[in-house]
Amino acid sequence: MTKKTILDEKNKQINVLEEQVRVLSTEGVTNVLKPNSKHLKIGVISDTHFGSLYDMPKLTKKVFKRFKDKGVTTVYHAGDVVDGNKMFRGHEFELRDHGMDEQLARVVNDFPHEEGITTYFITGSHDLSFYKQVGMDIGDLIDTERDDMIYLGRESQDVRIKDDGAKATIRLVHPGGGTAYALSYHPQKYIESLSGGKKPNIVVFGHYHKAEFIPCYRNVFAIQAGCLEKQTPFMQRKNLAAHIGHWILDFDIDSRGVNNMNAEFFAHYER
Repeated sequence: MTKKTILDEKNKQINVLEEQVRVLSTEGVTNVLKPNSKHLKIGVISDTHFGSLYDMPKLTKKVFKRFKDKGVTTVYHAGDVVDGNKMFRGHEFELRDHGMDEQLARVVNDFPHEEGITTYFITGSHDLSFYKQVGMDIGDLIDTERDDMIYLGRESQDVRIKDDGAKATIRLVHPGGGTAYALSYHPQKYIESLSGGKKPNIVVFGHYHKAEFIPCYRNVFAIQAGCLEKQTPFMQRKNLAAHIGHWILDFDIDSRGVNNMNAEFFAHYER
């Protein structure tokens, strides 16, 4: 082994350690929002997969127009903003935009910008394919290019809401694994795994492309966010349906957390 090879290997180990320290130092970091009142109305979307041949930018713009019409100023995106790269064998044949630069440009140019609306997002497995392959986090780049899109973190992040004694925690999660035999299986098992004192009030799940609302399971409101991408050939081969649509959550908070919620899902049906 040459000196150069040894040095390169040490540099790789240093980079890995630095990344582990960064993740540990930011784990559990919360982003505090202060609403104007103890009554909140938020928009929820997920899995837009910009860059895919099956993405739906026109529908996504209509969704944001509805948010604006309904008085929504804060939107949460539960991951897979873009379609990524080399996610499965033959993935390149399902892409409209190839590579990180093209998919970043697609988001910067085509992701809806409605005056007064801010989108808070996490990255999912497709977004993070670029990070795993070339070490670039597209979430950071989107945040830099778009003032109205705020990057919260990778795969899971909490948003803590506080207002004059009232408080609540919203957790965005983009889990791994495939769709289970029952629609509610993954959300239920996730919530069952949470320690009593560490449960958020609301959990929004991306990844599965399913829409579901589970009220107050172990005192947690669970929402599967659905998707804004058509059913892909990969999903057809796996017998996976796409629940296309978006949510508006209307709820009140007090010192105990969320005390009521109206969850409204707006479905879109492909012709």
